[in-house]
Amino acid sequence: MKVAGRLATIEKEFKRIGLLLQHDRELPSFTTLVAGTPIAGSWWGHRRGKDIYQLLEDFHRGSGALSAKLVNGKITYVHRRLWQAFLELALHGQRTRARMLSAPAKSLYKIVLEKEIVRVDELTAAGFAASKELTVAARELEESILVHGDSLHTTSGLHTKVLRSWPGWASANKIALSPSYSIGRARREFTEALNRLKGDSVRSLTLPLPVERRR
Repeated sequence: MKVAGRLATIEKEFKRIGLLLQHDRELPSFTTLVAGTPIAGSWWGHRRGKDIYQLLEDFHRGSGALSAKLVNGKITYVHRRLWQAFLELALHGQRTRARMLSAPAKSLYKIVLEKEIVRVDELTAAGFAASKELTVAARELEESILVHGDSLHTTSGLHTKVLRSWPGWASANKIALSPSYSIGRARREFTEALNRLKGDSVRSLTLPLPVERRR
């Protein structure tokens, strides 16, 4: 199947489920849909690796704009129709999750909330903390779903992490957070998508967000 046709297949499955892992051997994932079969280990060395990379770039600019380390700690894409549900869940219980952070992660989180968006390399250059410490703190915030994390290719040829608060991300993507959208509704909608993602798999799904018990 041609690259364009493969992307159409991915978009169709993504829309049906509402969630899609970037890479997984058992659950529905982007790499499996591109390769046509589950990929063991890293997908970078796979014969379809270049196609996967090209399609991921296109996907990120389109319907795959929202991703987080959700299902079993893996990068998970969230379909636009679930953005409200996701944001409601991400914003719910933030203070409780933030209290569990390490001291460096708490400091970084405070800066992200104040500025709405920060670049890790710029914080390092400003002497906020050492690069390694910031990298670990940023990963901690992403895994706690307290911020949106994205990778930026800098002019120096290196990559840096860009962190954005969820209200800041919603504003940048023109998502109006509705006060009438309840946490109960968010949990139900997200649970339904998780059940579709799991399908007949006996594998348990874990998430860092408060959703209903899954079948």
